[in-house]
Amino acid sequence: MSAQVEIWREPVTLHRGGFPVAFLLGLMDKVSGGDPLFENQQGARGLYTMHPATAARVGVSNPDLLYDSEVAITSAVELLKQRATQLIGAAPWLQNNPEDFSRLLAASYWYGPANVLDALVAGASSANAVFYAAPAGDTMGTFADDVLSRALLYQDDAEHKTGRNWASLIGKGILVAGALYYVFRR
Repeated sequence: MSAQVEIWREPVTLHRGGFPVAFLLGLMDKVSGGDPLFENQQGARGLYTMHPATAARVGVSNPDLLYDSEVAITSAVELLKQRATQLIGAAPWLQNNPEDFSRLLAASYWYGPANVLDALVAGASSANAVFYAAPAGDTMGTFADDVLSRALLYQDDAEHKTGRNWASLIGKGILVAGALYYVFRR
């Protein structure tokens, strides 16, 4: 667990949009290490390392605003909601498979939805099948698994004490009125 990421727990909790905080912190850890001023060689920036064109699709017209932690968090959550809606629309079976859903959501956040959705529409019936069919699928699968592994590190104390594993932590993705909400198994 990174102290640089852990300092963002409270703002992420406030703006999580129904997503598990551990998932959002694991994603942040993977893409920026919790550095709000991070910028990669392609110009993606902020806590969630978002590209300016992607930011515009979630309502952020000035990419420099991605250096603002609140904008970065809310933009990432909005993008995840969009991607989740696309995934569930293409493959409703993901609603009953939280592990595959989480892996594909993480992969589509970073690699874009096109390759993931194309494989789902073509009939892929698991995350492994999507990663096998998609260009750069091995890399996508490794990225997704790394996000989920990091997310385990950010479970809060109550989650650790109850011995929840990743699948029970993230719960079950359910599409309700066009928006994704997580229902945690108790």
